[in-house]
Amino acid sequence: MTDRSNNPTEPELIAYLDGELASEEANSFESRLAEDSDLRDQLRQHQQVWDLLDSLPTTAVDDTFTHSTVELIAMSAKSEIDQQTRQVSQRRRLTWWIAGEVIVVAALLGFIVTRLIVSAPNRQLVKDLDILENLDAYRHAEDVEFLRALEREGLFSVETEDDL
Repeated sequence: MTDRSNNPTEPELIAYLDGELASEEANSFESRLAEDSDLRDQLRQHQQVWDLLDSLPTTAVDDTFTHSTVELIAMSAKSEIDQQTRQVSQRRRLTWWIAGEVIVVAALLGFIVTRLIVSAPNRQLVKDLDILENLDAYRHAEDVEFLRALEREGLFSVETEDDL
């Protein structure tokens, strides 16, 4: 017996047996049937299966079967909806957490940058503190050369915390 899953004419053969082919397609298929004995054998086998299926007894299905089937479908749909609802709420929570973290990080960065900008002039004042403390004495100096000579003599060498 041939492997029917790899046979490209299988769907066409079933459509022919079900009467689903358009008239042109049906005529083309019948022409192929006239020429191809393997295709005729396949058609005959399918027709026998169809006939056997038709000879099977039909069972009557009561309302409880329909009701239980509908209940199963409804429960399945409800569980899918519940799962999707949980996923949506988890995504929302995650979005809020991420947004909160972004806000906190932005606030910290803003604080740090603001502190650096505001304290920049004060740093310069601290750096020039020695000069500011002795500003009155420097004003009495006649020129800058005089101050440089004093510096060469070591009169301005004061140890700071940075030098320690």
